Parts: sequence; C-alpha cells; structure tokens
Amino acid sequence: MKPMVYRSTLVEEGRIIPKKYSEFYDIRQPRLYKMGFAHNNCGGFCVKAGLGHFKILYEKMPERYKEHEEKEQELARTCNTLPFLKKIIDGKVWYLTMKEYREEFLEKGLAKEDEWSIGGCGCAI
Repeated sequence: MKPMVYRSTLVEEGRIIPKKYSEFYDIRQPRLYKMGFAHNNCGGFCVKAGLGHFKILYEKMPERYKEHEEKEQELARTCNTLPFLKKIIDGKVWYLTMKEYREEFLEKGLAKEDEWSIGGCGCAI
C-alpha cells in the first residue's frame, strides 16, 4: 500500500500497549464493538463478513441491513451479480441474498448457529 503507512495507537514497535494507555489518552472503544461486531470497519457492512456479522447487523441496525439488502437487489438486476452470503446446510454450500437470509433465517429465528460465523476481510492488512 505504499506510500501509505498504517499505524496503530495500541501496537507500536512490536509490543502491545496496555489498555490503560487508551484510557489515559481518552481513546474510547468504537460503538460497533459495543454493539457486538467483531470489527469497526465499513459502518457494520462488509461483503466478506460471515452470517453472524449480518445477524448482528440485522438485530442492531435493521435500517442499515435493509438499505444494503436493497442495494444488493439493485446490483443483481442491473449488473447481474450473484449473492455473496453463503450458508452450509446439510454439508452443502448455498449462496443467499440478504433478502433470502432475512426472510428464511433471521425473521424465523433459525440463525442461531450463525453467531460464530463472523468472517472478516482484513482490508487494511
């Protein structure tokens, strides 16, 4: 990513700086962590996130889930894109739209096992 330089206030020179450092400088935990998200990237939306991530998005920010669901539907119509969510059912991989996932699993309370499917992209790594 040259010439960009990535820095972290919590990791410097190969050592992890204690939490007290953050508190001392009044660096607060981002709100998405407090809501249960595994990372604070992309405002809670990421096409590489797992189903557990989308479950949290649906539960904590349903309006944002719906907004991205509509964008996905529009892209499917205009650009012929395929669904990016995938769920393993009986050992077989199924690709789902956000709408299908919401209607078939989230609204029916059938997404319990998805809590552990967080996923992540590592965009800045």
